Formats: sequence, C-alpha cells, structure tokens
Amino acid sequence: MASNEELQQLVGKVMLDPTFRRQFAGDPGGAAQSVGVALSPEEVQSFEANLAAFVAAAAELEKGAAVGATADAAGHIAAIFRE
Repeated sequence: MASNEELQQLVGKVMLDPTFRRQFAGDPGGAAQSVGVALSPEEVQSFEANLAAFVAAAAELEKGAAVGATADAAGHIAAIFRE
C-alpha cells in the first residue's frame, strides 16, 4: 500500500510527465512500480476504475495549470483514491 505522500508524488508525475502518463494509462501498477511506488491491488483497481477521467484531467492540467495549482490538484486527486 502506498503512503499518501507516494500517491501524491505518483499523481504529480502522471500530471507533469506525458511519457509516464502514457505508461501509467497502459499499466498503472507497473508504472508505479517503475518509480518505486508499490500500489496495493485495491489502489491499482481504484486507478483503473477512474483511469480515463484521471488521465484526461492530468492532460488538461498540464496544458494550463501553474505548478502550484498542479501540486494542489495532485494532493486532491490522491485523496480521492484513499477514500
């Protein structure tokens, strides 16, 4: 199970790194593991269940958000997956 900090870092990487975002979209668990974050099966399932909306939101934020706003959004998105 990933810590809240690890989830925030993972979400931030998805939001800011288009190459990693594509990797994550294809295999959330494998992509997370490639950066040292071990997701539980439930966390992988949660990301997969919300993947299309999550990746689309990340792409939109990357286009127009300031870094501070992106970091705040990463925290909020990570919190959703913790609920």
